[in-house]
Amino acid sequence: MKNLVETFCRRFEQADSRAFADLFAPDGIYIDSLYGTYEGREAIRAFHEQCHKEAEGYRFQPVTILSDNEGNISFEWTFSYVSLMPHSRGKRMSL
Repeated sequence: MKNLVETFCRRFEQADSRAFADLFAPDGIYIDSLYGTYEGREAIRAFHEQCHKEAEGYRFQPVTILSDNEGNISFEWTFSYVSLMPHSRGKRMSL
């Protein structure tokens, strides 16, 4: 499970939205505390693509990893990125 989470983090950091979405089942669900819920690979791919239009230099660090007996994984992380948005262009943001 730790390897899957690390792969998730590395793929999110990269701008390859198809490779990121391929981590999910065809009917997979991605829940983002800032941007909402995305259902299905295409929606997840589009979300990831939008993220990389708004920022670059993503860095993820997993903090807590949880799983259940049904194969669901949930984890908390810290991350940072360099904003590409006009009001904060070039600034590293950390959450």
